[in-house]
Amino acid sequence: MRALFLHSTASDTSYRVLLDNGALRWSGATEQPAKVWAHDPESGFWRHKLVCVMRWLPIESPL
Repeated sequence: MRALFLHSTASDTSYRVLLDNGALRWSGATEQPAKVWAHDPESGFWRHKLVCVMRWLPIESPL
C-alpha cells in the first residue's frame, strides 16, 4: 500500500492545482516550462462533459 501511495504521489505522476482568477488550473510538475491545463488532464472528453452538466445541478445547498 505504501509503495502504491508513493508512486501515485510522486512528482512525475502528479499535478499542481492552482486557482487562477477563480478558475482551477492544473500544472505539470516535471515539465519546464510547466504545461498548464484548463481542465483535469487525466479526465477524458466524456468525463469532462459530465462534470459540466453536473455543475447545473443544485447540489451545494444540501452540503
